[in-house]
Amino acid sequence: MDTSGKILDINEASTKRLGRTKNDLVGSNYKDIIPPETAELRGKYVERTIKLNKIIEFEDIRDGTCFHHTLLPLSDNGIVKRIVVNSQDITKRKDDEKAFITINSYNRVLIDASIDPFITVNPNGKITDANKAVETVTGHDLKQVIGTNFSNYFTDPGYALDGFKKVFKNGFVENYPLKIMHKEGHIVHVLINVSLYYDEKGEIIGVFAAIRDITELKIAEKALKQANQYNRSLIEANIDPLVTIGLDGKVTDVNRATEKVTGCSRNEIIGSDFSDYFTEPDKAKEGYEEVFRKGYVKDYPLEIQHLDGDITPVLYNASIYRDESGDVVGVFAAARDITKRKKIENELLRANRALRVIRYSDEVMTRATTEYELMNKICSVIVENGGYKFAWIGFGEDD
Repeated sequence: MDTSGKILDINEASTKRLGRTKNDLVGSNYKDIIPPETAELRGKYVERTIKLNKIIEFEDIRDGTCFHHTLLPLSDNGIVKRIVVNSQDITKRKDDEKAFITINSYNRVLIDASIDPFITVNPNGKITDANKAVETVTGHDLKQVIGTNFSNYFTDPGYALDGFKKVFKNGFVENYPLKIMHKEGHIVHVLINVSLYYDEKGEIIGVFAAIRDITELKIAEKALKQANQYNRSLIEANIDPLVTIGLDGKVTDVNRATEKVTGCSRNEIIGSDFSDYFTEPDKAKEGYEEVFRKGYVKDYPLEIQHLDGDITPVLYNASIYRDESGDVVGVFAAARDITKRKKIENELLRANRALRVIRYSDEVMTRATTEYELMNKICSVIVENGGYKFAWIGFGEDD
């Protein structure tokens, strides 16, 4: 077209878009074939092209269609005589860009809303993007983080770099343990999951890392470990043999007192049958089975057989124990060594037998009429009232 806006030539694509013939359009002014407001806007760019004598590009919308225009001035001795106009329908591109921006905005909201820190790192190890949670975990502003070496934020940069290299070798890294050094000096324990990401050509452009703060978990694990160590100390300090028994009757844990009373090591006992260590295995088995039925047993008498043959009489108190779901998983049993009590009971029994023999012998001595009768009845008293198997009395004679 010329500088007044008169169309000098037009291609077929333009005639189709305008819905008019070439003969109809050539010679007319472009301002007469488009809405006034559109003509006014485009006219400003035409004037600018003429004035500056350089290529001008702009975009506008007509009837819902978005166009990109390029105005190319053709000059003679520095004076613009004609303008070549190239207009492209970019509606789809704009829609795609809008959709892309919307998706990116949505994804960004999701990423920034996450309590887990996220970072992207280029192949050189530089952070290219990060979410708000990174500020919390590092104490640094995002503007300070972007462009820095990702490994700078860990207590062991070399170990962090090793994980980074593994991603490029394997394509991903899962649950990689690291410690972030917060700006204020405290340590944040984290697990990192990392994977490669690619451009539209399939070429690697960096890694995406999701960081899970496990500091509270570490604290809980430490507390649990300390509690377990404390409980273990209590168990080991107990002078009574203690065992736990699984649903299958196998020993799952023991203390040192159990090792001592059986003569077997902890490793030997764990996994073996509980009943194997008693003089009456069947009775021992009946005992722990009763616990599973009733929930407990009290003062259950058994005798433990030591490897060297020694017998230790015990009384077992046992009860079931459950997991966090409330399901029964085994039996906890404590054995009380009653060897000394048995010894005292036996001594008391012997003393009582002796007293009975003396009492009944006194009665026999007052009633017997002959020496033979006296000796015979006293022997009977010793066997019948004293509980002895046999008795005899001998007389010594002078030679």
